[in-house]
Amino acid sequence: MAGFRTTNNAAARGRAVAWLRALTRAGNHPIVRKLYGMIPLRWKDALRARLVMRATGAAVLQPVLPLAGSAAGPGVPVLRSPAPDNGPGVNLIGFAHGGLGLSENFRGLGRALLAQGYPVALVDAGVLDDARNKDRPTDLLLADSCPFAIDVVCINPDQFGRAMAATQAARRADAYRIGYWFWELERVPAAWMSAIDDVDEIWVASEFVRGAFAAVTAKPVTLVRMPVQPPVLPAVVKGDADPFVFMFSFDFHSYVARKNPSAVIEAFRRAFPNGDESVRLILKSNNGDAFRDQLYALMGAATDDARIEIRDGYIDRDDMIDLLARADAYVSLHRSEGFGLGMAEAMALGKAVVGTGYSGNLEFMRDDNSRLVRYELVATPEGAYMHDEGGHWAEPDIDDAARIMRGLADDRANAASMGLRAAAHMRAAHSLKVAGSSAMQRLE
Repeated sequence: MAGFRTTNNAAARGRAVAWLRALTRAGNHPIVRKLYGMIPLRWKDALRARLVMRATGAAVLQPVLPLAGSAAGPGVPVLRSPAPDNGPGVNLIGFAHGGLGLSENFRGLGRALLAQGYPVALVDAGVLDDARNKDRPTDLLLADSCPFAIDVVCINPDQFGRAMAATQAARRADAYRIGYWFWELERVPAAWMSAIDDVDEIWVASEFVRGAFAAVTAKPVTLVRMPVQPPVLPAVVKGDADPFVFMFSFDFHSYVARKNPSAVIEAFRRAFPNGDESVRLILKSNNGDAFRDQLYALMGAATDDARIEIRDGYIDRDDMIDLLARADAYVSLHRSEGFGLGMAEAMALGKAVVGTGYSGNLEFMRDDNSRLVRYELVATPEGAYMHDEGGHWAEPDIDDAARIMRGLADDRANAASMGLRAAAHMRAAHSLKVAGSSAMQRLE
C-alpha cells in the first residue's frame, strides 16, 4: 500500500485495514452506533489501537497531503505521526463525506493546515443522512480519535448537539472547543444560543457572519479564511460561434427561496428575449427528488426555452468539473449567503461571476473582479427560511442582472478578462497557503 508504513505481513495489514473500514461503515448505522456506545471505552481504544498499529505502524491515522517534491510522488497520501497531546495540533470534526458547503470547508481546512505541515486529526461526526453523504475524497484519511487539545467543529449549531453526542467517546473532555459556523441572516437564531454556550470560540468565513455572531456573544469571533482550491479543468476550446454559457448550481436542501434559481431563469429570459441569441443557461441542482413541487415549478419556468437546461441529481466530481468547464459565466441571484462557495469556486476557476451585492459573497467579490447586482432589503417571508423571525434579506434587481448578463455575452473578451482577475484574487486571498496560515495564526 503506497504511502503507508509497512509491516512484515502484508496479509495482516490488509485484514486490519478491512476491519477499520468495516468498523467505520458500521458506525454510521444508528443501531450499531448505539450498541457500540455500550462497549467500555478502554476495550474500544485497545481494539482500535491494535488495528491501527497493524495496518499502519502509527498510533493514529493521521492524514497529510504530499508536499511538492515528496518521495511519495504526486497524489499519494502519506502518514505523519501526530504531535504529543501537549504539542501543537488540532482535531477537525465535521461531515467528512458530505456533499455540502460545510463539508467542503471541513475538508478544505484540513488540506490547508496539512499543506502547511500543521498536525491534524480529521474526525467524521457520522450523523449526516445518506442522501447528502456521498462524497468520497481520496486524498484524506480519517482518524478514530481526537488526540489534540483543540477541537474545531465544522458543523453548524442546528446539528452541533448531535455531532457532539456522536463523537463523545473520541473527544477529550478538556479540549478547547471552536465552532466554525456559517449563517445566512443578520440575526443569529435564539435556538442557537445553547450551542454558543458549548464552545469557547467561534470561527467564521466572512465579515457578514462575524457581525451576526459578535452581536450575541462576548466570546471571540474570529475571521478565518475559507480555502477555495479549484480543480484542474479539462481543456475546452470554444469559438466565437459557440454559445455563451451561463451556469448556476444549488442544493434544494439549502432553501430554494434563499438560493432563488427562478430569478436566474427570469434574468436570462429578459437578457435574451428573442430566443435565437447564441447563449445557454445550465442550472445544476441536487436533491430535487425531496422537493418535487419546487423542482417541477422550476422546470415549468424553463419548459418553453430549449436554451435552458435543468439537471437535478448527484453527479461525481469529474462530471461537475466538466459542467464548470463548459460555462463562461456563473450567476447567483441569491437573497443571502454566509459565504457563497459556488461563486467563490467559479471565480477561482477563472469564470466571470455575477452575484447579488449582499451578504457573505462580498468577502471575495469586488467591482473589479466580478459583477454585483443591485438589490433592496426586504423582510424574510414567513416560512421561507429556518429561524427567519423578524429577519430580512436581499431582493435582487432582475433587470440589472439581465443587463449585466447581456453585457457579458456581448463582450466575451471582457468576460474572460474579468475571470482572470477573479482567479488572481482568489489565489491571493483564499489559497490553501493563505487559509492555512490564517487558521494557524489563531491556533498558535
